[in-house]
Parts: sequence; C-alpha cells; structure tokens
Amino acid sequence: MPDYMLLLRGTYHVERRLSPEEMQAMMGRFTQWIRELGARGQFRGGDPFRQEGRMVAFGGGPVVSDGPFLETKDAVGGYLILAAETLDAAMALAAGCPLVQAGAGVEVRPIQLMAP
Repeated sequence: MPDYMLLLRGTYHVERRLSPEEMQAMMGRFTQWIRELGARGQFRGGDPFRQEGRMVAFGGGPVVSDGPFLETKDAVGGYLILAAETLDAAMALAAGCPLVQAGAGVEVRPIQLMAP
C-alpha cells in the first residue's frame, strides 16, 4: 500500500480559536483517530512542528529568513504519514481528521519512493 504525507495546515489558528476544554476534547478525538488508523496498519508516523523555524531560499545566493510565518493561515503545523490504496482513499482518511473538522486544512501528497 503506498504512503501519503498529510501536511497539517492552519493548526496554530485552531489552537488559538478553541478554548482549553475544546482543544483537549479535539485532541482526544485526534488520538483516537490515530489509534484507529494504527490498528488498521495505516498510520506510519507523524509529529507536530514547533512554532519556531527558519526558511532558506536562493535569490542570487542563499537567503535565510525567520519563519514559519504564523500570520499566514497556511502555516504547516505538523505532518502525518499514512498508507492508503489510492490518493482518493488518502483524501477520505484526511477528511476524517478531527483537526480538519476543527477548521485546519490538510494537504495530501503521495510519497515518491527513491531508488536505492
């Protein structure tokens, strides 16, 4: 079964919008969702990102800037790697993510395996 990376976007905004009680309840649902995926052999791994970071770009030479720019609604807050038969199946799994139901977005990308 192919692997897909889910990039969790807008999670910082969800954390700021929910009350501590709502956040705790949502994280309980998220943990249960991960456990269910794991029981089916579909959860490969994942972690949240810390809020600080930097970005390197090339503009006539390497340019380093602070980031990840939290003022954007699309800041990536973490990632998951899931196994699914197809991209559509991975999208269906992503739609069940409690973070999505709380207002975050999830970008789903197939992982291209590199030849050894």
